[in-house]
Order: sequence, then C-alpha cells, then structure tokens
Amino acid sequence: MRTIKRLLRAVFTKPERPTYFEIELTDNAGIVLRALTPEAKAWAEEWLVESRRPNGDYLASRALVNAITSHAPEGGWLVRFV
Repeated sequence: MRTIKRLLRAVFTKPERPTYFEIELTDNAGIVLRALTPEAKAWAEEWLVESRRPNGDYLASRALVNAITSHAPEGGWLVRFV
C-alpha cells in the first residue's frame, strides 16, 4: 500500500519550481534584489550591472520590482518577498 501511495504521489504532484528572485525592503525604503538561480543571475548581470552591490545583491527601483512581479508568472518564475 505504501508503495502505491508513493507512486501515485510521484505521478500526480508537480515538481517545485525554483525561486528566481528574492526581494527585500530595507529600513530606509530601499529595495534589494537577490538573484537565486543561474538564469536570474544572468538576467541581473545583463540588466542591473550598474546597481550591483559588493555582496552580489542589486539595488532595484519600485518600477523594476513591479515589472518583475507582474511578468514572473508568465515566465514560470517564483518571486519571494522577505
């Protein structure tokens, strides 16, 4: 019975999608964007080079965050707010 349950769970559950970006609101009303997957890092390197911080995070504007969160579901991306 256990084997059948495991088999059915494996067949009918969708694999988890990776979280692409983590967005953090800072104390001074800034927004920090962290790229968590290689695809997200490549995108950020292409579009956010000048806003890169020494620790690898990126400073982002509200407009950029709105664009990412509105287009994320279309691309199958997951975005997490911290």
